[in-house]
This record gives sequence, structure tokens and C-alpha cells, in this order.
Amino acid sequence: MINFRRAMPPPKKLQERSFEGVKNCLIEMQANKCYMCERKAPDSSQIEHFIPVSKGSEELKFSWENLFLACGHCNSIKNHVSDRQDPALSILNCTDYSTIITDAIHFQCEGKPRERVIIKSASENPTKQVLDTIKLLDQIFNYNSESLAFDAKVLTDEVIQEMKKLLDLLHTYEFNSHSISKKEGIKNDIKDALSVESPFTAFKIWYIKRYFSNSEFDDLLPIFEIN
Repeated sequence: MINFRRAMPPPKKLQERSFEGVKNCLIEMQANKCYMCERKAPDSSQIEHFIPVSKGSEELKFSWENLFLACGHCNSIKNHVSDRQDPALSILNCTDYSTIITDAIHFQCEGKPRERVIIKSASENPTKQVLDTIKLLDQIFNYNSESLAFDAKVLTDEVIQEMKKLLDLLHTYEFNSHSISKKEGIKNDIKDALSVESPFTAFKIWYIKRYFSNSEFDDLLPIFEIN
């Protein structure tokens, strides 16, 4: 989960209480990623209401600020958590830059087979929204009961494989780049892997933070400016 800017103006059809063209706008706004798990181009992508219409007003149904692109797995987990476990669930809004998500939440995956990803607070005094977001993301990636556990395992495997690609690039840069031009080429590939358009960016950002702080890779990290 990372921050991104809300595209403006809203799709025109929303004023007519129609979702025509809205999904395409969300796909472009979110780089075709689920806003919760950051899976790229999910087959089950759908328009998701950040605040459920059932918990607010009917106007939320067609409010542009309330609409996001989510995969079916994340949407199912969010509904399960908010309906059955915590009706007062209040997660961070990706388009609100007053909290930079990758500063507030630690995302950990080492790219190892059968690994369980770790999502925890990056500070000693997290807000309720941060804690609720961690709770939701942990279940999205580590759900361990009923049919949703299989989808969580598939998703986690995708994170592991994507992290392995980043590690391969880092290894190539460190050990197999024997010229300045080749090193720069690999560095550009690493920058692409760390971009906001890449899948599972939050995990990659934190890998660089943990193992390559104050290195030449710092300048490759995406910048999320606080409002």
C-alpha cells in the first residue's frame, strides 16, 4: 500500500450517477494496481467504496473521493474484517498525504520461498488508522482460514517472486557489473522496480531502507511529499 494522487477532475459520468468510464480512470490513477495489496493488473479488479455505502450516505456511492480500484481478494477481506471483526475499522486513505504510508508502516519480505510477510508499525506510537491498516493488510497477505487462505497464499507468493526479481537486480549490480555503462543500466532497472507503477512497491521500498540506507539507491526511491 502506497500513497498516490487523486486524479482530477472526476469522471463526468459520475455526475449522472453512472460508473461508465470510472474503472478506466481508476486504473490510470492507480497504475493498474489494487490500492490495498498493490497487485498489478488483478484479473478480479473492481470499483471499491472506501467507506461502505451501508455505513454512510447514499451519496458515497457516486463520490469520486470514495472510489478506488481493488482486487476481489482484498475487497473480500476488507468486507470480512469490517463486517465481522471490527465495524469501526478506519484505514489510511492512500490519497491523503498527511500520512506517508511507507513511513508509518513497515513492510517486510526477503524474497524467500514459503515466507510469511511481516507488516508492522514503523513507530512506537501508531495512530488507530495505522493500526487498523496493519490489521487489514496482515489478513490480506496472511489470512489462514476458510477459502480466502488460498488466495492469500497466492498473493504472498507473488510478493516473494517480485522481491526475488529485485534481489537478482541488486546482486547483478553488486557482483556482475564490470563496466560503468552496465552498472548504470542495471541501476535504471532497479529504479523501474522501485517505481510507484511497479507491483508491491511498499515491500521494495522497505528492503532498500533496511539494507541499503544512505546508499546510491536512496535516490531511486519514489518521493511522497507530505501536503
